[in-house]
Amino acid sequence: MAISENDKKRILYPFERTIYSPGYTSGNHNYDSDLENRMFGTSINLNIVEDKVECPTFIIERLYVNLPPSTLESLNNICVPLYSKFSKNIKTVSSVINAGFDKVQWCNRLMKVIMPNEEIYYINKGIILDKDMNPIIVYTWDCNIVNKNYDNPKVYINPIVFTRIDLPLYKDIVNKFIPVLMTERFTVYCNHRYSHGGPTYPAGSIKVIFEEYPLIRHSVVPNTIGDHNTEIIQLLENNREQLLANV
Repeated sequence: MAISENDKKRILYPFERTIYSPGYTSGNHNYDSDLENRMFGTSINLNIVEDKVECPTFIIERLYVNLPPSTLESLNNICVPLYSKFSKNIKTVSSVINAGFDKVQWCNRLMKVIMPNEEIYYINKGIILDKDMNPIIVYTWDCNIVNKNYDNPKVYINPIVFTRIDLPLYKDIVNKFIPVLMTERFTVYCNHRYSHGGPTYPAGSIKVIFEEYPLIRHSVVPNTIGDHNTEIIQLLENNREQLLANV
């Protein structure tokens, strides 16, 4: 399959323009009373070891540009809630990537994309989740957050894409994303649109990992009150002798 130069640019964009303020796209801004309760239902949880962390591309600009060095030096972990306050109906995969990888504001966190086949995705720069916020594809860099640099580009691709190539997005990941990520070189740019290029990474520099990105956490929804009562009774029964001894 021939891959256009525009598609190559879209696919490599999260690595080329990591530290780069997003543009703007029209859509529907959604805020409902239940959003605050759902904000911590799904999150990315990152552990920082000796100032180093493997970080998804869409988080890095927020860390490096908005936080002072003193704050970065004090961090031991990063928890980023995943939610969406912005949705858009989009017809083509190219338009999904063009808008999602470049035009999602941090305050909206993820753009909810609704496609003509009624498939729903959540997207930001270098991250695409399915309707249940399970990761489909995630771009990352190895970061030194004190020096504010990054290296060793990686992309996690959920193997499920190979089983659902009837879906346009999954088909493009298999036929376009994977070949581009594995065979194209790219140049890293700074944080404004007219900056000169930084280092150029040769073809094959991106490590493509065919597994589900492991650091997204889903909160467990509590069971019904009845189930809780059963669990509490069982807990008391299991510890009955110890409880009676302390009466």
